[in-house]
Amino acid sequence: MLAETEGLALLVSAGPNAETENKRLMTMVGRLRFILRANYLKPWIGA
Repeated sequence: MLAETEGLALLVSAGPNAETENKRLMTMVGRLRFILRANYLKPWIGA
């Protein structure tokens, strides 16, 4: 799934609003990764 989002980033970077779109996408991907990591670690922490 992360590979797909990174592929999407490559597609978006070719667009006219490349910089804005890339920033937005990177923020989304960053949040996604953070959420996935948090959910993965939860059982181990016991939270």
